[in-house]
Amino acid sequence: MTNINSEDLKSIICTVSSHFSEDDNFPQMFVDNVCKKLEETDQDREKTILQVFQEMGRAEMIPFYHIYLKEKENTYNSLKQEKIEILVGPTSNDDYIPWETQKIAQALVREGGIPKSIAQKVALSVEQKVLHSDNRYISTALIRDLVNSELFLSGHGYYVKKQTVLGIPKYNLNSLLYTRNGENNIKNIQQLESKIASITFRQYALEEVFSKEVVQAHLSGIIHIEDLEWPVKYFSINSDIPSQFQVKKSSDIENIVELLANIQRVSQFISHSLNIYSIDTEEMNWNKSMLKSFISGISQNSFLSYNIILHRLESSFTDNLYKCYKDFSGNGKYKLPRFWVPINPESFENKKLLKKIGNIALTTNNINFYFKPQNLYDEENKPRTGCAMNAFVINILRAALTAKTKESLWQELKETFNLTVKAHLDKKRFLFNLSDGTLTQLTQYNNICQVDINDSICFLSIAGLPEAISFLCDGNDMSAGEGWELAIEILERLNEMAVNLEQRYDIRIRLVDYSNSKAVQHFENVHKSILSKLPINKYTFGPHFSENTEMNHREKILKEGQLHQYIKSYINIKDIKDGKSLLSLLEFTYQETDANILRVI
Repeated sequence: MTNINSEDLKSIICTVSSHFSEDDNFPQMFVDNVCKKLEETDQDREKTILQVFQEMGRAEMIPFYHIYLKEKENTYNSLKQEKIEILVGPTSNDDYIPWETQKIAQALVREGGIPKSIAQKVALSVEQKVLHSDNRYISTALIRDLVNSELFLSGHGYYVKKQTVLGIPKYNLNSLLYTRNGENNIKNIQQLESKIASITFRQYALEEVFSKEVVQAHLSGIIHIEDLEWPVKYFSINSDIPSQFQVKKSSDIENIVELLANIQRVSQFISHSLNIYSIDTEEMNWNKSMLKSFISGISQNSFLSYNIILHRLESSFTDNLYKCYKDFSGNGKYKLPRFWVPINPESFENKKLLKKIGNIALTTNNINFYFKPQNLYDEENKPRTGCAMNAFVINILRAALTAKTKESLWQELKETFNLTVKAHLDKKRFLFNLSDGTLTQLTQYNNICQVDINDSICFLSIAGLPEAISFLCDGNDMSAGEGWELAIEILERLNEMAVNLEQRYDIRIRLVDYSNSKAVQHFENVHKSILSKLPINKYTFGPHFSENTEMNHREKILKEGQLHQYIKSYINIKDIKDGKSLLSLLEFTYQETDANILRVI
């Protein structure tokens, strides 16, 4: 269809009509007739205009229309000959540069892969529009809009996607800049900068990093891609602190400074968590002041979760840790790291010490008690180093709603699992292409971790398990009977799929549970209309019972602990009276279950 610009037509006819004493309605009537005829036929616009003049009985206007066209052409040629300076900018150098049509054509060929002949036509068409306007200053953003409009209207919309500008609209930027303190979770300039950057990176990830099939699965709530807004980062990294940073005496403060600098350098490349080992080896000699400096140093980063995994309970270190957390308690300035405390037979030999740690857990909620060696990256006794490149969440409830029956569920889960592996391979391919550029600093210039893209892990978690059980088992929960059996079978099947896909694609997959996931909010937003028609109105993340399941502490520990043999997870416990009660639960969990982690919330 021929391009129609009704405003342009109206301007032309208003100019021509000024030579006659006509009523004010004529220009609009003329424009309507021309537009209608152009929509019905595919003939030239000028020929159509002349035809409509005749049909409306206004043949006397035709000579003046020809004069108008001639004057317009003369004006355009005059502008071209005189090289009227239309300035483009501001550029990246904060200046304006003269208009050059050829540069537009060259940019279209270079950036969009557009054939040279099409690029030349588009550039000339845009130039005409700009020269015929009254503007003598034009932004690069407006030029791109005009180019994209010309590509789209001329039937070359395919190239528009390649020309897309990624960024944030001015209105949204103003909303972030002028937000009140604390709104939008923005509390300082670093968070503001991060928010603006994440918006652009999220658009880039959807356009360039992940395949169309994966993006569609994420947007429709079949899977969730964690930290989609940071495609250039790893999800999580393990760090085994080497001997050169060991603090052996109080004068070794420079070692702490260097250690914090290395941690900060690595943290730039992580979107979720950094796990720190070997901080409490026998060679280390932390006093309270040094430990407090270390904790406050890593607590300045409000974007990451820091996990400090202890390998023993040692009196002086634990005493200092207790004193530090007591000092930090109630101070909202710090985002304290989470300490992972080992629970084994030796742990119960000093119940007074363990009770003291329990008090930290009850007051700060920043202690994980773990019952098995915690290394999510390697099942063998290898160095505690490695990385999780990315993390994905399978929507179990969505799979159940689509399958409708238990028999069809397995195929649905298999297809969904395949999508997460495809997403992992997409991200792996993208990061591999960056390994000689952006990621060089991570892979070559740090002393506290080893990162190998080819050996990186794909984290996989779940959401909506108890809700899916309720849907497939006629409203029954998963705490007993048919619901419990189906929950176990789902996790067993997921483990089988993981093993098969690891072998097929030579990758490493870990079924894990982690905190601070955005998957639940994502799934609930996408499936809001579906959930409103069901007795289910929310999702449960990980292999946990829903909030509506009534269990005491020990019943919950026994049941959820059994699920930990299929997916590495934790048990959340709340409403504990005191340190003595917590100590009793720790003993029970260690002696009676296969639980991985217990934490107080």
